[in-house]
Amino acid sequence: MKARVICLAAVCLGLPGLSVAVTIENGSFEYTWPSDGGWPNSDNGPVGYDGYSSKLIDGWTAYGVDWCRWMDYWQGIWRSADGNCSVDLNGEGPGSISQELNVIKGHTYEVTFYLAGNFVPAPAVKDLDVSFSGSTTPVGQYTFDVTGKGAENMGWEEEHYTFEASKSSGLLTFESRSGGPFGPALDNVSIKDTAAPEPFTLILGASALALGIARRSARKA
Repeated sequence: MKARVICLAAVCLGLPGLSVAVTIENGSFEYTWPSDGGWPNSDNGPVGYDGYSSKLIDGWTAYGVDWCRWMDYWQGIWRSADGNCSVDLNGEGPGSISQELNVIKGHTYEVTFYLAGNFVPAPAVKDLDVSFSGSTTPVGQYTFDVTGKGAENMGWEEEHYTFEASKSSGLLTFESRSGGPFGPALDNVSIKDTAAPEPFTLILGASALALGIARRSARKA
C-alpha cells in the first residue's frame, strides 16, 4: 500500500506547473564566458564594455552595455542590488540586453527586476524599456531619478513587467532610452508564471490526493 501511495504521488507531481517552470539564466549578471580570456572575470578592473552584439555575459545577448562589478578599492562603481555585479545599459550610448525564453502560449508572466541608474547626471532621469517579443503586451516604460544617489546609496527599486505570451518563445529585452554614456542600471532579474501553482502547493495537493485514493482502496479491500 505504501508503494502505491508513493507511486500515485509521483504521478500527481508530474503536473505541468512543475515541469514547465521558466527561469532567467544569470539574472544577477554574476557570470561571464570564461572563453573570453578571463575578461571581465579577471581582477583588471570593475567595468567591462560590450560594444557589439555578443553573449559575453552568460545567458544574455548584449549590445553597447557596461558590465559593472563592485570593488571596494575602485572608486565610481556602485553596489549591486544582488551579488557583486550589475549592468549599466549605456556604454558609449544607449544599449540593450536580452535573453530568449521558452514560455507557454496564453500564460501570463511577471518579470521582476531591480532598477537604479548611473549616478553621474546627464540626464538625471534614466529611462528604460522592457519588452517580450513573443507577446502583444505593450512595451513597459520605466524611469529612475539618480538625484542624491551614489555608489554606496544606489536606491535600487523593485519593478515589475507583466506580459501574456502569444507565442511559445520570445526575447525578453531591457533597452535604454537615455542618451549619453550614463544610463539606467539593471540587476536581479527573475520571472514567474502567474498561472502555475507554487511547488509547495502542488506537493500538498498531490499528497492529499494520493492519500485519499489509498484510503478508498483500503476500505474496498
